[in-house]
Order: sequence, then C-alpha cells, then structure tokens
Amino acid sequence: MNNTVNGTINFAGQIVAQTMGIEEGGIIVQRPRNAGLTVSVNGSETQNGYVQLGAVSEVQLANPGDRAMPHQFNISVAGIPEQYTHALVFFEGGATVDAATGGLINMAEAGNVQIQLRNQQGDIVQVGSHSQLVSSAFVPVMDGEVYASFAANFCSTGRATPGNVASKVDYTLYLFELAA
Repeated sequence: MNNTVNGTINFAGQIVAQTMGIEEGGIIVQRPRNAGLTVSVNGSETQNGYVQLGAVSEVQLANPGDRAMPHQFNISVAGIPEQYTHALVFFEGGATVDAATGGLINMAEAGNVQIQLRNQQGDIVQVGSHSQLVSSAFVPVMDGEVYASFAANFCSTGRATPGNVASKVDYTLYLFELAA
C-alpha cells in the first residue's frame, strides 16, 4: 500500500470595501482518491468539500502584515493500516506559492493580499518549505484514523484593495512507522 495521500485545496474569499456588506467566501477542497483510504476535509463526504473562509473589510488589511481572523479546516484520513503510527501533512510549493513569504498568491482581483496557513499550534506554515518537517507537525494515527487541524487567514502585503481572493495549494499526507 502507498503510504501517502495527495490532494489539492482551493481557497476562495473576498476583500470588501468598508461600505459594502460582508459576503461569505470559502475554501474548496478537492480530495484525492486512494484505494482503501477515506479522506475528508471538515467531514465532507464528497469529492469536493467546502470550508467557509468569509469576507474581510479592506480596513482590517490596511497595512503590510495585517492579518484577518483565521478559519479552521481539518484533514482526516480513515482506513490507515495499523503499522502506521504517525502522519504529517506537507503543503507543497508551486506556482501559487510565494517562496519568499510561504503564503498563497492571490489569483483573483483583490490587491495586496495573500492567504496564510497555520498549523495546529497556530504557527504560520511556510508553504513549500522543509521547515514544516518538525516533530510538532507529526499527528498520531489512532484506531486507523488521523485528524490534522489547520487554519487559513488573509494577510496583507500592502494596503488591501477590494475584490475576490482565490488560490490553491497541493498537499501530501505522509504516513510513518515511528518507534514508541
């Protein structure tokens, strides 16, 4: 059996002008198909899951480095063979990742904004960087299941301007046999 799970998470949301109403946005999750494993995001039982990301006023992202409230999302896998004791989710680098910041590049019309990912300890994930491979990133497999919790938030790279925000990131979930 292959000891990895691969997938893509698509992110969407909106930066709104101060005078506009707030509309809902979200994270679209495309789950991989792996024989014998059940993969879900926030309990989604379909191929594509949806996680609310929301909309944020441009006022909250007026200065470089300003961050909006993070929104939690979870990746869970069931049906893991008993020899695997731990898992690690690695967010891959790629065309939608800013190598300098580790944030996800906005592919839509809102200006000066990226999406940051955070691990279960609340630390910023440097997407694409091997700094993700730390002991605190390992999640125990219990009864053939693993549950990994993350968060996503908007982060300004300058004064944010209104519009939609969209990006995506590929991930690999690795399974390990670690000694007790």
